[in-house]
Amino acid sequence: SRPSAARVFLRPNQYESGRANITVLNWGDAPAVSIDLSSVLSPGAAYEIRNAQNFFGSPVLRGTYDGSPISLPMTGLSSALPTGFSTPPTTGPRFNVFILFSEQAPTVRIPAPPRTSPRAVIR
Repeated sequence: SRPSAARVFLRPNQYESGRANITVLNWGDAPAVSIDLSSVLSPGAAYEIRNAQNFFGSPVLRGTYDGSPISLPMTGLSSALPTGFSTPPTTGPRFNVFILFSEQAPTVRIPAPPRTSPRAVIR
C-alpha cells in the first residue's frame, strides 16, 4: 500500500543562500503540509514561495520567517497557460514543487565601467 504521511524534500540552492527547491509528496492528499525552513532561513528573514507550475503567477506564500514551521497549501494552485496549448492540470494535491526565495540572499551588484578621461580619444 502507498504511504499515508507526507514527505517533504527541501533542497537548498548551493550557489545562492536563502533559496531552495521544495518538493512535496502528499500521500494523504492533505490540503496543507507543514514545512520546517530553519535549514535555509534565519528568523526575521523575509521570504516568498512560488509554485513551480505557475512561476510568474502570484506567490503561494509571502511573509517573515519566525522560526516555526510554515503551512504550505497543496490545493487551490493553478498551472500556467502555455502558449498555443490548453492549460495542463495541476499535479496537486498529491505532488507539488515550489521555489523558496529569501531577502537574506546576497544581492549581486555589477560594478560600473571605469570612467574615461575626457581627453581620451579613440581613433
